[in-house]
Amino acid sequence: MITLSKITERMTKNDIAWEKLFNHFDIISEVDRNGIFKITSTQINKIGQREARLMTKFDHRNNLPNLFQENKLSILPDSRGSYLIGRFKTHHTIKYDEIKKPLKKPFPSEIESISPNEITSEAVALNIAYASGMIDEVIETESNENSYLTLSGRLGSRQLQFKINSIYKDKEPYSITVKNSQIEIDASYENTKNIGVIEAKNKTPHDFLVRQLYYPYLFYKNLNLSKKIIPIFFTYAENIFSFHVYRFNEVNNYSSIERVKQVDYILDTNVNITLSEIQQLMNLSTFGQLGE
Repeated sequence: MITLSKITERMTKNDIAWEKLFNHFDIISEVDRNGIFKITSTQINKIGQREARLMTKFDHRNNLPNLFQENKLSILPDSRGSYLIGRFKTHHTIKYDEIKKPLKKPFPSEIESISPNEITSEAVALNIAYASGMIDEVIETESNENSYLTLSGRLGSRQLQFKINSIYKDKEPYSITVKNSQIEIDASYENTKNIGVIEAKNKTPHDFLVRQLYYPYLFYKNLNLSKKIIPIFFTYAENIFSFHVYRFNEVNNYSSIERVKQVDYILDTNVNITLSEIQQLMNLSTFGQLGE
């Protein structure tokens, strides 16, 4: 059993709350016996004495509470009020291309309310990327057509069924059923042939939570549309707009994610940037994320 006497000043509020939950429910033993432990928001709120929404979303591996990291555990929502804890492979390490000079796109002259040098949020970065034509290129919009911003924000997942790999290669994949979990789409853009589903960050992380792309992707696939669904992890950092385009080689396999390409852009504001400067900025940005 885990003892609460281990709590130190360096532990986060999430660490302390999860210590209580792991002790109360003997979660590690349950996972060892059954493969998965299911926990509800009510249990998290009551026993952990901290809101479940603050306790269950870990965008990067280094955000996971200490007990999860030490015991190689992850967590996935399977409904609007419950979660599964197991040894799933939930995150994907981003492979960055060798630095090359970004493509230039003009800042739309009609826009006066935003300065290209003061893009401070993911939402604004996405809006500028769309207005400047970057997103149209990435989702392969024909020159004689328009793409449209469609679904975004929070919505229910409906029912999703999929497999996800264990962290152990010799173990069988987990079979997961999700019933109306909340999903959040930062943006999706649609043209006559394709739908780009985007998860956005205003930094260059080392890895990301695949669920943020996979649940929206599978939601779209379950609509039985004729269009190709393109999952895209978008980052904006140090004036560079980067689109990491992925695919899932098996629709119902969370772990079948594969990178297709990386496309980088910069706004053409008469500011020249060298390859060495790009390399330095990317290294600093990525290092900052790893140290969080």
